[in-house]
Amino acid sequence: MKPSTMRCTLPLAALLLGIGACSSTAPQFYTLVAPASESSIPASTQFQLEVLPVDIPAQVETPQMVVRESSGQMAKVDTRRWIAPLDAEIRSALSADLSRAL
Repeated sequence: MKPSTMRCTLPLAALLLGIGACSSTAPQFYTLVAPASESSIPASTQFQLEVLPVDIPAQVETPQMVVRESSGQMAKVDTRRWIAPLDAEIRSALSADLSRAL
């Protein structure tokens, strides 16, 4: 190997290792709505309900999940996210549960 080639290769290898070390895990997405099961609700008893909008405190209305730590503080978890806005998730889950219960 020529000395000029070796000088160029070492910074490139260090750069590639540095980029690999900075990579983070891909976010996981969550929902409150259970998967729809066609067979669980007979067609004759299906209801459509309109649930009014749900108010969520601004502190937890974020794409990231907010969890309570042991110290009582709230913390955002960057690798876990809601699949939809949290108020829409709660509204959809409430509507689906009420439809199933009726």
